[in-house]
Amino acid sequence: MNYFLVGTEVYNLQKRRAKIVKELVDDELNLSVYSGKNYSIQDVVSDCLTSPFFAENKVVIVENPDFLYSNKDDENALAIKDYLSNPNPTTTLIIYCDQAIDRTKAIVKELMKIVKYESFDSLNNEDFRHYVLKDLNDQKIVLDNSAKNELIERLPVDITNWKHELEKLSLYPGKIDADVIRQLVCRPIEEDVFQLSNAVTSKNLSKSIQIYRDLLVNNKNDIKALIGLLAYQFRFMFQMKSLSEQGMSISDISQSYGYNEYRIKITLRNCHSFSSEYLLSLLNKLSTLDQDIINGKVEGKLGLELFIMEACI
Repeated sequence: MNYFLVGTEVYNLQKRRAKIVKELVDDELNLSVYSGKNYSIQDVVSDCLTSPFFAENKVVIVENPDFLYSNKDDENALAIKDYLSNPNPTTTLIIYCDQAIDRTKAIVKELMKIVKYESFDSLNNEDFRHYVLKDLNDQKIVLDNSAKNELIERLPVDITNWKHELEKLSLYPGKIDADVIRQLVCRPIEEDVFQLSNAVTSKNLSKSIQIYRDLLVNNKNDIKALIGLLAYQFRFMFQMKSLSEQGMSISDISQSYGYNEYRIKITLRNCHSFSSEYLLSLLNKLSTLDQDIINGKVEGKLGLELFIMEACI
């Protein structure tokens, strides 16, 4: 059996991969993992064709291979398809992809047909909430409704991150109320920047400045990192708006690019009232600000605050 494991919900994706490996091999002598750039698909195929070392099975894993992201079917894609048309029965090949891919691409659709395809997409907000509450119940951690709501609000939809936070909560010796949650669980900077981008595009100046100053006080973040995250949010808005204007539904976008449907829905709702040109203008101004900071023409914190004020006018 060969596998195509795909998804941006990394915790369960990695858990499934580990389970397959554990079931098939007992030691690392019969496990090969190819990642990064320092290998060729020919190396992977040659390894797959090699017999296991004093065992019945071996596992070969190739992580995020380039042919899944290229714009054409290159030689690497053809080599993998040729191998899978007549695979070595003592080798299990796992094509592992934890990055967003276009699932309408020809090679992706072909792999779904010729190997065992398993998808681990990010949970939507409601499913994630149920997941968190189940873990709390299993761990016998008692929270009142206020604490539960505060916890859910602070958590990104990321199971790996949640497992770390769960461990902290399980070790806390006293009663856990909303104040304890605020002390133990930090809001992710990405969530704050998401709220900031929405406030800016809604031209809510007071809220934008409040979120921005809270970011500086609570996180002490590097200004250039904040500019990068803010630019990412505006680029995401532009991408979602463009795809929607091309006639793609929320479901189509999610399936093609691996984004969470709830995030797409909220983004499209928030950018409904302004144009793509407006988003591009914000990106251009951020790019200019970034260069001005690098060249010492403007102080970073003041420059970003002035950008926010100008964008909200």
